[in-house]
Amino acid sequence: MLHSPIRMKFHSFLYIISTLLFLSCQKNDNPSPSPPEIYEKTLIAYLAGDNNLSAEIDSKIDALASGFLNVDESQNKLIVFADYRDRNSLLLEISHHGAATLQTFDDLDAADPSTLQKIISQVYSLFPAKSYGLLCFSHASGWLPQGAFSNPLEYDPTRSKSLIMDGDHEMSIADFAEAIRLPDQSKYDFILFETCHMAGIEVAYSLRDVSSRMLASSAEIVSPGFLECYKKDLKKLFTNPADVSGFGTSFFDLWNSQSGARRSATVSVLNLDQLDSLAAEAGRIVRQGNPVSNPENIQHFDRNLVHMFFDLREYLLAVTGYDESQLTDFDNLLKHTIEYENATPSFLPGYPYSFKIDKHCGLTIYIQQPELETLNEAYRETDFYMDNMN
Repeated sequence: MLHSPIRMKFHSFLYIISTLLFLSCQKNDNPSPSPPEIYEKTLIAYLAGDNNLSAEIDSKIDALASGFLNVDESQNKLIVFADYRDRNSLLLEISHHGAATLQTFDDLDAADPSTLQKIISQVYSLFPAKSYGLLCFSHASGWLPQGAFSNPLEYDPTRSKSLIMDGDHEMSIADFAEAIRLPDQSKYDFILFETCHMAGIEVAYSLRDVSSRMLASSAEIVSPGFLECYKKDLKKLFTNPADVSGFGTSFFDLWNSQSGARRSATVSVLNLDQLDSLAAEAGRIVRQGNPVSNPENIQHFDRNLVHMFFDLREYLLAVTGYDESQLTDFDNLLKHTIEYENATPSFLPGYPYSFKIDKHCGLTIYIQQPELETLNEAYRETDFYMDNMN
């Protein structure tokens, strides 16, 4: 029996429709997972490179993206703010598919606290999470006012800036601490500073109310810094709680395995929840001790003619006349504050003003010196000094 062309076309049409409906039902029965209402962790990377670090920004983003491949992206977010010297600034969402641009900014000043605050608020709104981490990459010089690091004897004392460089603009630690506050006033799980000289008690004290932990360096960070660690160990920062000490250990082991001048690194992971007690005890020892007349004999961590970053414990020991018994309470508090610390035997050997590292407690401190009176005045205005050293 022959089928009519019309009937055959009609049956074919019904077959196609039923097949499409079947496939449609299959797709609906197994939908793609929806984003959670709240992520486990959102990590914000603030890469302020409108300076001579601009050429490193893209490699940092590539390394972060590579490391994020080992993280469960359905439960975690990695958001990068990238500021360049000669290009527009970008807000990027990193996924297993690469970097997607969320927003492009024209002529943005990354060292303006309002810029940092807007980025934090925007990410907080778009990607709410149970906990947050913050990573900062730029130039920095601890608590020091702008210009004091390169010329401590002559600088403009009205420009009290020290962190995140955008052209000739910088941000003060106090402004930074206020700008990064989360809208719900909760603390960050951690802050990572891929910047120089940020492991000072003055810095840590200023950030104790906004973050639970902090990773920083007493000395400079030799380029390319955390680059390889981002690739291999970024996943450590997405555990709950984050394995910040594990990340710090990986960083140190990498640089300690180098040879020559490249074997140069210091790293500290601090429990900022312990800073109030530690700072109070350090202040008590200084107030009751004797002034240090010659800080040059105390371990330093900068390559300047006039040193400004000294080992905290060695300074306190000198204040007591090298009486170890007077540091018993301090040492106990230090043990609970420093989750991890390490240092190579020397820093940039063979380079000008290189130095040996015989002592490294994990925190530095500024020591007032007669020839630095303008800088001393600025120091006496820091929160750490006013709350603990008066």
